[in-house]
Amino acid sequence: MVGRPAGGVVVVEDWRDHVEQMHQYSSSIESCMRETRGQLDRLADDIGRTLEKISSRERYLSDELHYQLNGLRLAHDRRAERKETCRQAGAGLADKSKYLAEVWSSSLRQWL
Repeated sequence: MVGRPAGGVVVVEDWRDHVEQMHQYSSSIESCMRETRGQLDRLADDIGRTLEKISSRERYLSDELHYQLNGLRLAHDRRAERKETCRQAGAGLADKSKYLAEVWSSSLRQWL
């Protein structure tokens, strides 16, 4: 049975042509998908290797930074210790200078 659209006559072979065209499109799409899938797989492998390299470099830099920061902490601690030693020595020197001044003035008074 042949139907009639609003604008003209439908030929019976039109649906068969349409089905054949759909099969051709499907085959073409499948072919492109196989090629594209291979390219995407290679791209995914490349990205994976690149991410591994980045991760390795990040670990190396993190280790280096950790080493450098430990050295900096040790230097800072030594500096703080030396600063405290100098402060204590300065306080002791001030006390000795004060004592020496008292002895000097006392001696000077006795001599005069």
